[in-house]
Amino acid sequence: MESFHANQNELIDGLGSEPLKSGNYMARRGSRWSIHTDTEHQCRDYLHYHNCNNDDNVPSNGSLSDLEPPSGLSGIYPGQLYSSSPGKMFHAGKILIVLMGLPGSSKTLLSVAITRFTKWLGVLTKSFHFSKYIEDYKYHHTTRTIPSLNQQDQDFKRIVIDKICNDMLNFFTKDCGQLAIYDASNIRKSDRKLLNDFFSENEIKVLFIESLITNTAIIDNNIKNSVKSIKLAEGLTQEEAEDAIKAELSLNKTYLEELSIDENLSYIKYFNFGEKLTLNNKHEGYLINKIVLFLMNLRYKTGSLFFAPLDYGNDDITILSQVNINHIQKIYSNVLKRVRVKGIDDELNTSKPIKLEKNELDVWIAPTPLSEQIQTNINEQYKSKDDKNPINVYEKSQLQAIHLGEVKNLTQEEIEKKFPDDFKRFALDPYHSRYPRSESYHDLAIRMEPLLFELERSTKNILIIAHPSNLRVLYGYFMASTCLDLPDLGFPSNRIVEIQFNPLLNTANYITME
Repeated sequence: MESFHANQNELIDGLGSEPLKSGNYMARRGSRWSIHTDTEHQCRDYLHYHNCNNDDNVPSNGSLSDLEPPSGLSGIYPGQLYSSSPGKMFHAGKILIVLMGLPGSSKTLLSVAITRFTKWLGVLTKSFHFSKYIEDYKYHHTTRTIPSLNQQDQDFKRIVIDKICNDMLNFFTKDCGQLAIYDASNIRKSDRKLLNDFFSENEIKVLFIESLITNTAIIDNNIKNSVKSIKLAEGLTQEEAEDAIKAELSLNKTYLEELSIDENLSYIKYFNFGEKLTLNNKHEGYLINKIVLFLMNLRYKTGSLFFAPLDYGNDDITILSQVNINHIQKIYSNVLKRVRVKGIDDELNTSKPIKLEKNELDVWIAPTPLSEQIQTNINEQYKSKDDKNPINVYEKSQLQAIHLGEVKNLTQEEIEKKFPDDFKRFALDPYHSRYPRSESYHDLAIRMEPLLFELERSTKNILIIAHPSNLRVLYGYFMASTCLDLPDLGFPSNRIVEIQFNPLLNTANYITME
């Protein structure tokens, strides 16, 4: 009951359940964030356990299902606008996203992407994968998603769906969850109606997203990934795994009933992973609109991200001009070599050759007086004579380093002496705290949000050369970091971090510069 009353107060008063006051009612007497408690130490111990094997303090994978904070802890996600005692956005309500589509239509990839984005915003999100429940039951059936008329398979399917529905309802009612994502085929109208009726009766908004893939390159890549997972999970040969996938796809096509207006559902039809989307009877609200905006910017990724630190320190970058330019050329050379080797490996591992574009690598840097000179030097050194198009080097204003304000050029001892109270707050919460006239990491994350959307839209290899503060935010987003570990992420100057995109989790690797 206490949780219920807290939620009700959130809806009535907003902003952390504080009653509105006359005058400046936006003012807050307490902290905006709820990590200033004993739970912080619990979470720091938890993160240390997950990261203890990473000497450079950069976690090597971005699994969202494995990295869950201790229960009851809110305010630890980098892009979160505020935290509250119930751990919810007071204006968003409870939402269930139901994914639907044929096998190989990128539903799981879509689920992981939405989970990554909404957790970044501080929304308590959890994905429920039908295939994972099947594996847990260890049920041996003739078809993997069981749309057949075989009574034994249908009975088992009903048991699994009931189990998932109960788990999702408990997530909303007992775990204070706000957004659940149900990843399954859901290709029949009757199944969708049951889901919509059940959760609507429990005052949970239901939004269906149908993933429609007509791009053969995406389908082929999805099938290739599915074959790998089936071979690993079920011990099949390459040929057996391919036959199982093709049989599953063929069987599901015969039972497919696409979403239509006559079902009277709220839904989005999502074509080719971001190429186009159509909406019908969409629930209004901040969170759903934010998710729609994210889907409009999301693309199927084939490239990698490369992060290279360029630490200006407290000096003007123009003083380090030639050193920086030479270092950037070295970074570019190492990354370009990695991209081309990776492209050759992809050609060897596929039946269809992959044609590398002439400009297979874009470079993003912060605006500096040296930007034009950097682009000129890179083009002179690496562009072939017969290539009329320049190598793309882009200035991104969001890559300006975190503003240090009045602590610029000061040592730690000088900061502690001049700003003792701020120094203590910063030691407790280095992510949200800021010194006078400076930015916090949270401010920086909000400032860089447009850049996150731009990266989600990109399908190319991108090398980002920036201050470590900017790289920590970007890495934290794509690798599911929390605000407790983000300020401590390390980026050695002699190494480049490569993030590779995978269906279930992103992976990070170091490239040691030669």
